[in-house]
Formats: sequence, C-alpha cells, structure tokens
Amino acid sequence: MKRLRALSAILAAVMCMTMVATPAMAEETEIPSETAKTEETEKTEPEETKKPAPKEEKKETAPEQTEAEETEATEPAKETEPAEKEEPAETEQQEGEVAESKEPQAPEEKVPEDTAKQDALDANSGRFGDNKEFAWSFNTKTGYLKITGTGSMPSFQDPDIIGDNRPWKGVLSKIKTVEISEGVETISNFAFQNCKYMTSVKLPNTLDSIGVRAFLYCRSIKSIKLPDSVTWIRDEAFACCDKLETINIPSGVTEIRREAFWGCSSIKNIDLPDGLTKINPGTFVGCTSLKGIKIPDSVTEIGESAFHGCFSFTEVVIPDKVTTIGDDAFGDCHNMVRITIPSSVKAIGDKAFQQCTALTEVYYSGTKTDFYKINISNDENDLLKGADLLIAGNYHKITIGTSDHGKVIPSQKNASFGREITVNVDREFRFAIDTIKVNGSEITGNKFFMPDEDVTIDVTYKEIIPSANTLAAKGGKTAKVKYKKLKKKAQNVARSKIITISTPEGKVTYKLLSVNKKKKYFKINAANGVVTVKKKLKKGTYTLKVRVTAAGNENYNAASKTVSFKIKVK
Repeated sequence: MKRLRALSAILAAVMCMTMVATPAMAEETEIPSETAKTEETEKTEPEETKKPAPKEEKKETAPEQTEAEETEATEPAKETEPAEKEEPAETEQQEGEVAESKEPQAPEEKVPEDTAKQDALDANSGRFGDNKEFAWSFNTKTGYLKITGTGSMPSFQDPDIIGDNRPWKGVLSKIKTVEISEGVETISNFAFQNCKYMTSVKLPNTLDSIGVRAFLYCRSIKSIKLPDSVTWIRDEAFACCDKLETINIPSGVTEIRREAFWGCSSIKNIDLPDGLTKINPGTFVGCTSLKGIKIPDSVTEIGESAFHGCFSFTEVVIPDKVTTIGDDAFGDCHNMVRITIPSSVKAIGDKAFQQCTALTEVYYSGTKTDFYKINISNDENDLLKGADLLIAGNYHKITIGTSDHGKVIPSQKNASFGREITVNVDREFRFAIDTIKVNGSEITGNKFFMPDEDVTIDVTYKEIIPSANTLAAKGGKTAKVKYKKLKKKAQNVARSKIITISTPEGKVTYKLLSVNKKKKYFKINAANGVVTVKKKLKKGTYTLKVRVTAAGNENYNAASKTVSFKIKVK
C-alpha cells in the first residue's frame, strides 16, 4: 500500500515536471496574430529601431526605451533580462542583426545614468495589447504586480514552445502578489505560468474565464478565491499548483476543461457546481489529498483518468445521469472501499478501477441482470468485478455495538449473504481483544461469513498488566583513542567497545550524565550510543557515566540503567 501511495505521488510529480514541455490542446491555445509577422519585422528592425516610435507627450523617454519596447514585441523567443540591469537584453541581438545586414555599425554610445534609471523603471511597467489598451506595473521591492484594462486580456504565446511575449517575463521569479483590476474579463493563456513564488492573487468581479495554463506551476499559492462571474476554466489552468489547498468553483461554471487541477496534491475538498455535464479527462489526476468529491447530478460522463491517483478517496457516489465511466477514471484510488453505480451507466472503460485494492462494495441501483449487461472492459477491472455486488433487497447492514477500548472497523458496512467479513480493531494502548461476537455468538479469529440477516458486532477487551523490563546494561570497559589522530580530527568510539546491552524491551536510548573532567570534549549519540571525542583533547584517562534507557512497550514497563566506562587518550 505504501509503495502504491509513493508511486502515485511520484507519477503526479513527474507528470507535472513534463507538463510544461507538452503543448496545450491546439484547439484551445490562442496564438496572437502578431507572431505571424515576427519574421518580417525582424528583417527590417535595424532601420526601424533607429527612429523612436511616436509617444504621448507625458510619457516621452529616450530612444533607448523605444528600442527595448519594439524588440520585446518582435522577439518573443528571447528571454528578457531582469529589470535591474541597466542595458536592455536586446542590445546584443540588435548588434548581431546590424552586422548581418552589413551596414556600418555606429560607435557605442554611453548611456547617461539618469536615462539608465528611467529605462529600468519603464522595464517594470508599460502598456500592452494590439492597441495598448492594457497596462501593467511591478514593484520590485514588494513583488506586487498589477494589471489594468477592460475586456479580454491580450493573448500570449506558449513560452515553452514559441517564446515568451509576456511583458512581465523578466520578473517571473520575483512576483509574489498579483492584482487584476475590475473590467478585465479574461485571464489569457499562459498569463502567469511559472510564477513559482506567487503567494496570492486578487481577481476582479468582471472575470468570465481563466485561460490555458494560466496558473501552471504557481507552486507557492495556497488559496484562490474565484469570483462568482467565472463560467469557464480551461485546460491545465491550475495544474501543478501543488501547495494549493483551497479553491472554490463558482455556481456559474459550466465547463472545467481537461487536466485543470492536475497534480494539485494539497487540495482536500472541492465542491463542483450543478450545471457541469462532464468531468473531463485528467481533471483531478494526482489530487492525492482529496478525501472525497460530490459529483453533480447534471454530469453525464466521467472522462479518462479523471480521478487517477486520488488515493484519499474512500467512497464515491456516481449520479444517476452518468452513462460512461472512462478508461482509468478511478485508477490507483487504492483506499476506495465502496462505489455507487447507477443503472444509467452503460460502459466502463479499460483499467477504470485498476489498483483499487480496497474496493469491496459496489452498490447498484438496478437489478443484477442489468449490472451484468454493462459493457465492463476486461482490462484490469477484476477488482470491480470481484467486489460484493449490493443490490437493494439482497444485502444486510453491519452495525457496531459494544466496544469500550477500541474502534471496530469491519471490511464492509453492508454485505450480501455468504460474503466473508473481516473485523479490524484499532484498540487502545495496553488493552487486548478478549472476544468478538456477531449477533451474540463469539467467533474465532476476526473473520466471519455474512448470515442472511443484519448483524451487530460487539468487542470486549482485557487490560494488559506490563511486566518489569528485562534490560541488562554493563559498563566497566576502557576504550583507547590515539592522541595523534585526535590532533587532526574528532574520533568516534563504538558503543560495543564501552557498553554491553542485552534483552531490552522497547527502543534503547543513551544520555551522557557526567565526565570526571573536560566534559565539553565528549558527546554521545542518543540513538546508537556512539561516543564522539572532540579533537585537541589532551592525553589522559577520562571516566564517563551514561544512562541507558529501554522505552518498554505494552507488555513491559520502561527501565533505565546507569553505567560507567573509561576512554584513554594516549
């Protein structure tokens, strides 16, 4: 079980690592129209950049700023240097382009200090979009990014495939807080991808949709409040936000696209709104802390791998309109004990319940004949087929009665006649199970076969009276340490050379009580009893006193022995 849990966690982590290199669904990714013109712009750039673009009077700056802005718009694939540097990162690229055009290169001009400071300031703010209708500003001291505008946020390219054309690409690692002003209706694809240190985001009440990979790899954010205006969450929007614990899904959301919460391993609870018609493929893959989920009655299909690796699930109820459970839909949900399947389900895909090793109860709302008409793939669905099929009228309840010193956990809450039931008991410390009774009759061991009636399980206990610990510890030995070696570095003395231990009950620990002199030169490892003699200790014989403790267990009390031994430095 532990191995399966670890493998699921590793799988989710690996998938998150590789996700950034995988292009989002082509039909969902919006490529800005300006990109198609990039090649043509680059060919003419050396001549164009000699002339500053027209600007508003109040924002007039040196030509160098214009060059930086134009280059950033035409070179999406080149990473912008952080804003603190005085020279724009594009300078080297521009010089190369001038050389290629075989035009004489002008002598390098020294940028005045005031102009460099202004360039650095402008690099952390500006306008963007086709008509410069949006603006952004960033405070390098606080890590605060603010975006203002009206309508749909201008589109961005996939920074891992085409090139990063986000205005704030140079400060991604410094962004801690993001605020998007009222009036903004969409968050564009890739907008905040890889803002790994973002801890909070404030979204406007005008927001309608969240784009592809908008918050991919925002690995420090713990909570997100989506406004009620949101109706659409697109592919991988919050994928690999592995510290995200809480997020609400507004009631107006009609579609959550594929892999939207892939690898969000810290989310414990999430409420899906009525109105959803499909749980898309991979939506909750690797949400390992998600304890349960209520699937809305409006859902008709559960896509492939929708809940793969949600191994904190113990029970799932599939609503009455679902007709298809996709391939691997609940794969590796290995703590899921029971599932309710409605008679509306007509097909269950490959590996839909692979590695669901705890699954013992399948509740079905139809008849047994109807259940066997479901097209259940034979590929790794044996655990589903082997679980107890519980149909109204053919199973009985299991109730827990008396249990004063422990918690009784039967392998099933309900069971059909003849089903083998295991009675697991989480008993209190130093209380042993005395009897297990089913409907008043004592059983042997902790298993029984379900009778053709409801049952009550009663468990009685007996107190364990612990015995004296049998720990034996003896000192009296002398260990020798060479002075020449001690001058260079500290020396260790194994426990077996100074203390003899036998027949302990419970974990053994060690504590140095005293040394006849120079105590600061000695220390003992509490777990294994190794004594370290620190370097530069003078020659001589030293007597150490150590307490040896055996922690005991439910059958034996704890005990301690004090022993003495000598360490001779010569």
